[in-house]
Amino acid sequence: MFSPVWILFLLEHHFTMSEIGLIDAIYWLAMFIFQIPAGYLSDRYPRTYMMCLSSVLVGIGAIVFAFPVSFSVVVLSYIIWACGIAFKNVGDAAWLFDYMHMKGMEKDFTKIYGVGWGLSEVAIGVSALVGGYIGSITNLQLPILISGFLILFSAVFPLAMPCSRKPVEKKDFITELKTSASMLRQKKILYILLLIAGIYFAFDSVFIILKQPFLYKIGLNVHQIGLVYLIFTFIGALGSVSIHKIDRILGYRGVLLLVTLLPLLSILMLLLAPQILGIAGVVLVSFTTGITVPLMVYYINLEVGSERRGLIMSYMSVIYTGILIPATPFVGYLADISLTLAIFALLPMLCIPLLASGIIGCFGPLRKKAGGNVR
Repeated sequence: MFSPVWILFLLEHHFTMSEIGLIDAIYWLAMFIFQIPAGYLSDRYPRTYMMCLSSVLVGIGAIVFAFPVSFSVVVLSYIIWACGIAFKNVGDAAWLFDYMHMKGMEKDFTKIYGVGWGLSEVAIGVSALVGGYIGSITNLQLPILISGFLILFSAVFPLAMPCSRKPVEKKDFITELKTSASMLRQKKILYILLLIAGIYFAFDSVFIILKQPFLYKIGLNVHQIGLVYLIFTFIGALGSVSIHKIDRILGYRGVLLLVTLLPLLSILMLLLAPQILGIAGVVLVSFTTGITVPLMVYYINLEVGSERRGLIMSYMSVIYTGILIPATPFVGYLADISLTLAIFALLPMLCIPLLASGIIGCFGPLRKKAGGNVR
């Protein structure tokens, strides 16, 4: 509900884009620290517990964020938030893949996960519309508070979900790190998939910071931004529910090229014709996120056993948080100078390296089962 207003909320409380970028860097640093331990705990204990803990922490973080009385309070809210998201990153998708594997249905993962991701995107879009409307008629704090309490309430749902795997032997943290590192050396494809996913998520996260100021700059008010967010999420949902078809039609090579080329195209649209193509460029990012997240998660899950799926997935988060720690304050600093300059900076920082990774992936090690048809 607060997705269309949280940057505007901070700007309203006299935070500069440089300060927002710095706070965001602290958030990513916190996630960088929490992510691998969260992955380890997710592999050792029921993933449903991790999902419950995630909701509790994210909800508390949102409520604290609603009272930005000082820079340190906002930083505290972001750290709590980061810890909660770290547990989410290694919980929900891994739980679903484990459950479907247990039922002999893992081949349908892209379809089920895509539909689930699409429904969640629609829910986010509807809540963004409601949040934007509430923020426009009351204040920007109220949708943030409502979101925090709703997220807290959602913590009860994972506890009703079934266990998705058999109990595993509990090994110490260092042993698991060494074992997972050995797996990465043996499966070169994981390097490529984790790198592409990590760079793309970094791009999407930086773009989120710039998206609200960009839409505001081209003339949209808070309520209109909420409406546009609804359109974005519907487009993202359309991509998500279509991923099994996209995977089947394009094959592994085609998917890697598609998801690494579209971000570059979207940024060029924002830069070359912001008033004419700007909204279309933002929509294109939403569509790309809708197909990239489920497909990368699917490809990576296929390559990893249940006993260390959470830990391997946490490496993806370590990659993108490692990128975002320096990237977000730098982009925030540029945005204070010129929003156009900040958007342009995404090209050499993230879009071109992402496309290069996709091209390398197309000519790198392939496994037929990781993407259906290899083309």
